[in-house]
Amino acid sequence: MTIASMVTMARIALIPFFLVAVHYDWGGGIVGLVIFVVASLTDNVDGFIARNFNQITVFGNFLDTTADKLLITAAILHLVSVSQIPVWVAAVVIFRELIIMGLKMIASSGGTIISAGTLGKLKALIQTLVIVILLSPLAAISLGGIISLGTLGVWLMAAITVYSGLDYLWKYRKLLNPKV
Repeated sequence: MTIASMVTMARIALIPFFLVAVHYDWGGGIVGLVIFVVASLTDNVDGFIARNFNQITVFGNFLDTTADKLLITAAILHLVSVSQIPVWVAAVVIFRELIIMGLKMIASSGGTIISAGTLGKLKALIQTLVIVILLSPLAAISLGGIISLGTLGVWLMAAITVYSGLDYLWKYRKLLNPKV
């Protein structure tokens, strides 16, 4: 196993600690927030190591994608449980990830690799930032007395998740309608 993959495994290993910390509100929520941020940052670390030390592998690519989805899903499910994210938003995020993973599996079975595009990377960044905001006191900041920062973030996260999913489906629509 490469060093990059070990860093990715560490991200996965942090998920239960994150969930316990946020469930029991350790340190008034700060411990869970710090664990989430550290786990999120390992995504950059493992990518840097893989690219710069020639450690890019099929397994590492799969593991990295899986770790990202597990961390975001765990955080979103926690935020649903404390009523900070509506269930429908969680469903949108999870369904989008499952659909795109399925699309990537179809593509790889035909020898095509679908890498994360700009919108996919932007979606991941926005999801991570919104989760950080929702795990912190920033979520309650009022924006002109109309909407809170947290609520605006949730709407933005839902919109970019749908838009990036539709973008992938449009770009790779031929994979979904193969010639018979």
